[in-house]
Amino acid sequence: MATPRPLPYPNGERVAGVCISERIRFSVSIRRFLLPENFSPQELYLLSDKERHYLCRVLRLENGDEIEVFDGKGKEGKGELEVLPSGSVGVRVKEMRAREKRSKGVLLGQALPKGRKMDLIIEKVTELGVERVVPLLTKRALVRLRDEEGEKKLGRWRRIAAQAARQSRHAFVPEVSPPMRFDDFIAPGPPPGFLPLLLWEEGKRELREIVRVGMDIYPLGVLVLVGPEGGFEGEEVKRAERKGFIPVGMGRYILRTETAAIAISSILQYELGSFSYEGQKERG
Repeated sequence: MATPRPLPYPNGERVAGVCISERIRFSVSIRRFLLPENFSPQELYLLSDKERHYLCRVLRLENGDEIEVFDGKGKEGKGELEVLPSGSVGVRVKEMRAREKRSKGVLLGQALPKGRKMDLIIEKVTELGVERVVPLLTKRALVRLRDEEGEKKLGRWRRIAAQAARQSRHAFVPEVSPPMRFDDFIAPGPPPGFLPLLLWEEGKRELREIVRVGMDIYPLGVLVLVGPEGGFEGEEVKRAERKGFIPVGMGRYILRTETAAIAISSILQYELGSFSYEGQKERG
């Protein structure tokens, strides 16, 4: 068997083979910690047992080690791990700065899919910089949430969004709203300033044309609705149209709901310039 070639890493170390240690993998990309909103320099935030285990046992950080900190609302900076005489561990904020939001953003109204597909959708659209996700209860959605079950899932979705934002080094964690009935969501009409789209397999309007023309008219970005398995019902589309939403298709492609959410988020972020170097300067 041939000996695997050593792999170079940014810190100058070379590790043989393709399997690298947890310490190297995480210290490069996830040495970042979510703090409460409105943190300020020189404040000390004590870690929970789970957070302490992750930073000290998994990442093997020690007293005085530097980490990135952010609050999910646009503030980020640097902190230092501090071990107290009692054995508790905290993070002391050393510096902080505010990052401005991009001038235009993407809002996603996502029909609830079955199983844990919503977990995947929230994780990936967070990585792509979507600003808000609203789970929608549509006619064909197979999910019916009880109050207690809905609260549990909402908590999990918000944790997934925070984790994905941390891993992607976003300064902002997207808002994940409580599930809403489709008709209740569209009843007031689209929010002002957002191009209102409804992704539909029978939509005849060309997505690219609508978005590029719409960006000159709508200053805040795009709100897009994505249907469940089986798509939106025709009557739902008609009701949304009457409220101002524009049905658009993706050509000859029929996508799974989770694929459609990720694809449309990627396309819209590209059209809004989020994948350019200029967009990176305003990374949310």
